[in-house]
Amino acid sequence: MRANHFYSRCLCGLLIFSLLANPLLADGKAFMRGIDDTRFKVLDEEAQSAVIVMKEGREHLAIAIKVELADAQHAVWIFPLPAQPEQIKVDVLKEMPYFHGHDPRAKLHSQADLFCALLRASQLYPAIFDAIFTANLLGGKMSASLFSSTVRHGIRADLITAQSTEALAEYISGLGAKMDAKELSSFSNYCNENYSFVVCSIASIEELKKSFPELENHYHTQTVPTLYASFPAEKPFYPMVPTSGYGDKRIPVSLQVTGHVKLDCADPWLQQYTKASYFAANGERYCQDAPVPFCNLLLGEKDIFYTSFYLKTEAERFCADFYFSPDPQTGFEFALWLERQTLAPVLAFLLVLGLLSYLAAGFAGLSVFGEWKKWARFGFWNFLTLYAVLLRMRYLKPAYDPRLDKEYQTEMQIFKYKYRSVFVSRFTMFFLLETIVLQLAVNLLPFA
Repeated sequence: MRANHFYSRCLCGLLIFSLLANPLLADGKAFMRGIDDTRFKVLDEEAQSAVIVMKEGREHLAIAIKVELADAQHAVWIFPLPAQPEQIKVDVLKEMPYFHGHDPRAKLHSQADLFCALLRASQLYPAIFDAIFTANLLGGKMSASLFSSTVRHGIRADLITAQSTEALAEYISGLGAKMDAKELSSFSNYCNENYSFVVCSIASIEELKKSFPELENHYHTQTVPTLYASFPAEKPFYPMVPTSGYGDKRIPVSLQVTGHVKLDCADPWLQQYTKASYFAANGERYCQDAPVPFCNLLLGEKDIFYTSFYLKTEAERFCADFYFSPDPQTGFEFALWLERQTLAPVLAFLLVLGLLSYLAAGFAGLSVFGEWKKWARFGFWNFLTLYAVLLRMRYLKPAYDPRLDKEYQTEMQIFKYKYRSVFVSRFTMFFLLETIVLQLAVNLLPFA
C-alpha cells in the first residue's frame, strides 16, 4: 500500500514536471544644422542597422541612413571604410536588403516539445495542460580629397580621403555649416591612407520625399535611404568606434552578416555581450525582393546562411570595431534537411510512440507482476490512447495453467485482477517519465 502511495506521488510529480518542460539609421556619426544654427551639431541616433555580404574577397555593406525630414536639408552622415578610394564602389539604394530567415534548430527544438506533448496526449489527461503551457530577438592638418560623388534618390554620397580630423571638418564645413574638429575625435583612428570616408548629405529634399514618401509619415518599412559600399576585405568589417561619440546614449545595433560567423572584437566586453543568432533564408525568395546589387550577389543560392548580431548599450562602450570570422554551426544543415522531410516526422512519431509504450508497459509489468514480455506487448494498445489500455485490462482474463496448483492459480488470478489498475497507473507514470527524458535529451542535442 505504501508503495502504491509512492507511485501515485511520483505520477503527480511527473505530470507537473511534464507541464513545466514545454517551454533608420546609420553607423559612423550623423550631424545636423538647425534653422538658426551656423554650426553642425550631433544628430541623435535611435538605432543602427546594416547588412554585410562577403563575396570573392569583397565586402558589400548596406547601411540604413537616418532621415528626419524636418532636419534633412542640413544633415550630414560620415562613414569610415577600410580601403583606398579607388578600391571602393559607392551607391545609394532605395531599400535595405534585409534577410528574413529562421534557425531550423530552434524550429526543431519547438517541434520536439510539440512531439513530446503529442506523445503525452496518448495518456489523455496531460493533454489539457500541455495545450495550455505549449501555446505559449594624427597627423598635421591636410586638406581632404574628393574621389567621387554619387547622387541618387535625393541623397549625395561623396567618397573622400582625409589625413586628419581637421581636414575632415574642413570638408564638411563646405556643406552648409561649420564643423568643429572636436566633434570628429572618434574618427581620428581612420584618418590615414588605409581608410576612406563616405560623407552623405541631402542633394534634394524634394527628390528625397518623392523617393521615400514613407519617411514623411514616419512609416517603418524596408524602403529607406540606404548607403551601399563595396570594397576589398579579408573578413567582414563594421566600424563601431565612431558611434562612441554619442556618449552615454543607449543605441541598439543590429547587424546581418552572410555566413555563420562569430564576432572578433578587441574589446572583451563587447565580445561577450553582443548576441549572435544563426539563420537560413530562402535564396530564391530573397532575390525576388532584394535591391539589384545584393540580388546579383546571391543569385542562384538555394539557402542563404546568415548571422544576426544585436547589442544595445551606451555608445561610449563602442571602443573597438567589429570584425567577423567563420563559425560553422553544428547540426544546422542536418536540422534544415530534416525540416524538409515530409513523412519522416510522422514515421518517427509512430516509431517512438510504439517504443516508449512497449518499454513503459514492460517496466510496469515487471514492477507489478514480475513479468516483462507478456505485459510489454500491452503497451501497443497505447496507439489508441490510454483509454484503450484501460479497456484491454478490464476484459483481461488470465490464462488457465493446469501445471499450477488450482488454489494457487486462483490466488494469482485474483492478484492480477486486483492489481490491473496499479499496472495502468504505473504504465502511464513510466510513459510520462520516458517522454520527459526524451524531451530533455533532444533539447541537449547540438541541432536542437
